[in-house]
Amino acid sequence: MKHAICCIALVIASLFICLNPVHAQVTQVENLGSFDQPDTVFSFGTKNYYVLGTTGTTEQLWVSDGTAFGTSFLATFENPGKFHSIPGSSDLFFIEYSASGQMQLWKTNGTVAGTTMIISFGTYTKSAVWPEANGKMTYISYGSSGSGKLWASDGTVAGTIFILNFDFVLKPFKLPTSNEMFFLQGNSSDIVSLWKSDGTVAGTTLVETLGTSTICNNLVVRDTVCYFSIKAATGSTFLYVSDGTNAGTNLEGISPEISNFHFYQASNDLYFFERTAQGIVNLRKLELATGTTPLIGNFGSQLFIEQMVEVGNIYYYTPTSPSGTSLYVSDGTAAGTVFLTNGYTLYNVVNTGSSTDTWFFKKDNTGVMELWKTNGLPSGTSIVKQLGSYGNLITSTITDNKFYFILAAPGNSYHLWVTNGTVNGTTNLHTYNSSYYFHHFTGFPEAFFYELSASGNLELWKSNGSIAGTTLIKNLGTLDNIDEMFFYNNKYYIIFSTTGTNEELWTSDGTNTGTALLQSFLEPSYMHAFPTLNELYFFNAANPQNFELWKTAAPLNVSEIQGDVNQLLVYPNPVNDNVTIQIDNNFSGVYSGIVTNTLGQTVQNFSFQKNEVVGSFQLDIANLAPGVYNLTLTSIDRTLSRKILKK
Repeated sequence: MKHAICCIALVIASLFICLNPVHAQVTQVENLGSFDQPDTVFSFGTKNYYVLGTTGTTEQLWVSDGTAFGTSFLATFENPGKFHSIPGSSDLFFIEYSASGQMQLWKTNGTVAGTTMIISFGTYTKSAVWPEANGKMTYISYGSSGSGKLWASDGTVAGTIFILNFDFVLKPFKLPTSNEMFFLQGNSSDIVSLWKSDGTVAGTTLVETLGTSTICNNLVVRDTVCYFSIKAATGSTFLYVSDGTNAGTNLEGISPEISNFHFYQASNDLYFFERTAQGIVNLRKLELATGTTPLIGNFGSQLFIEQMVEVGNIYYYTPTSPSGTSLYVSDGTAAGTVFLTNGYTLYNVVNTGSSTDTWFFKKDNTGVMELWKTNGLPSGTSIVKQLGSYGNLITSTITDNKFYFILAAPGNSYHLWVTNGTVNGTTNLHTYNSSYYFHHFTGFPEAFFYELSASGNLELWKSNGSIAGTTLIKNLGTLDNIDEMFFYNNKYYIIFSTTGTNEELWTSDGTNTGTALLQSFLEPSYMHAFPTLNELYFFNAANPQNFELWKTAAPLNVSEIQGDVNQLLVYPNPVNDNVTIQIDNNFSGVYSGIVTNTLGQTVQNFSFQKNEVVGSFQLDIANLAPGVYNLTLTSIDRTLSRKILKK
């Protein structure tokens, strides 16, 4: 009987492969039932957790280890989210908002019985999971007025405690030298203070009262200290530095406006931009050794800093004003901060990483686009080539020390360019109807991209930087757009929308033969992977009754045959009225069975005696409503389970 069961399974698999040759690389893992779409895909340990939206107001939490047997419904929630771990616990934790508005802390170990509520924080409108403090996670619960409470939890009921009330909280942070977490708190009088907490009531204390303020618009941790700025209602911005102690929390500067915290590689000092009351933008640095904020550069009257690009030990800045955009360079010193050039528009400052030159585009007010380069000196900043009249830069990429870019040309066409930084090496490679989505394949020096031709065909192209080397790899057919792209195991998996109602899943390794249609689906989405498995997974909304988990691997994976198909066959599946249950001949004894719905409720009970004569059992489920059910068989020494879809 065991050999007969194996043969049945293999014959079914063979028929499936023969009848559907392009389907050999994909297989359905499990039919999950009727859902709207996945709201969350969260990887934890060796499993993935899914929050699936239903057609009603609730959502369902599912878990999967990548097999049909290990894919199961856990519980129904109103609004589960903010998944996280707690040090020392193997469980996954998350915040849930009940129908009555209760903010609750839950945990799950991937089983129905192990999915339990730890505590209800009370009625709140929103929450945040904060940094760990001395082995405990901290949480903030906010009320409708913005006020709320600070909590801490070690993952147990007894270890989840309320710590502090607050009027409003600005930003939390951690210091690498401390087991405590820190946060800025404001009261109803807008007095902002710095606090710290070790996850206990006694260990949550005031560090320093900072003054009257309403906004913390910059915060960064560097080495052993935190830099932050708070803005008062009067308009002044106060720059602070703190090492987490009262004595080490100091006011370092005052300005009407402070922004863009950053650091130079060769310096431990903080750099930032200030805007004066007259609209002048200055580059300053905070020297911790002296406690001063010397002026590094004056950029004049500007609206904002459009780009900050770090190249080696220098930064390029592009301040923008109503009259145009300027390019400055700085090595972090006043003498090394100089103006390079300006234009009506300056953008896309890039560096290959292997060149001393940095490239950028410059466009005048007539639309003429030019490619420029700079070595960081005014004398080394020059035009490479005038490219012509263009609209926008569509997309760009760097590969094999070449810079590829696509510009929108007049007449709804697009030009693919490449440059190596020289005049002769800057070439218009081709004109396309609509080209987009640069990407790279491992081991290839070329740049790859997709092109939607004038005839409506989507094509995969590649270019080595020459006109002759810009070639079509494969015509994929009449496809509309790219909905999703995922790079996995040195291949791209792409979901294309079609002109019809279906979408197509393709794979490509960068070659013609390795670019192939895997299967057409109604609505595939949310490609993802499991940490310990070698397949790519995705969902498919087959129809309103069938929301499916699929994987890009041949049907009947060996581990699934041994753990599921050989031990328990359930057919037909989907089923109308009667389902046949067939158990491996090595298993015998009395089996009690239950059928449960997606809520975990038992809807049918049965039992049968398994022996050498009776190897199968007919179960009548005609009375059940259409949907997904879990069929579980239990004997004295084992439990077997299988999902069934009632049509």
